[in-house]
Amino acid sequence: ECPSTQGVTLELFTRSNRFNGQSVTRTNIPSVWMSNAETVFLIHGWNNNKDTAWLIDAKNAILDRDNKNVIIVGWGIGANRANYLLSASNTRVVGAEARQIKNVLASRGGGSIQAYCAGHSLGGHTCGHMGQFGSDRGLNRISGLDPAGPFFEGADDRRGLNINCANQVE
Repeated sequence: ECPSTQGVTLELFTRSNRFNGQSVTRTNIPSVWMSNAETVFLIHGWNNNKDTAWLIDAKNAILDRDNKNVIIVGWGIGANRANYLLSASNTRVVGAEARQIKNVLASRGGGSIQAYCAGHSLGGHTCGHMGQFGSDRGLNRISGLDPAGPFFEGADDRRGLNINCANQVE
């Protein structure tokens, strides 16, 4: 499914707007984005959305500790399909869209940015797809938080999170 059908959104939070996320798109980078700070992408999993408690808790913990950019990637419509395999398949498109946004940010930041992605369940595989798209490992680090097994375990490496998706995968 295409990003608009899945309801894909990317919201940027920094210390200056920690409770009021600003929409990030291919054509709109909010002025609060800091090109010299690490950007952390947080991605929910199956049957969740951008308001999932762990995303908010993680965002707040990161901003309490460090002065970073935090982008919450929401894809609630695509992640809440009754057919799990359709939601699993949607991780490719969401990962590719997040990668495109990361590339736009990099172009605004002088060609590269420090980027990290953490995702739960299908979100872990979405981070994997984000790291796979393009000619380089687009992410410094990925944390797969209990990445989903069905459709991914024992599959081709191009299907989801694996050790080749980032410089460090945990």
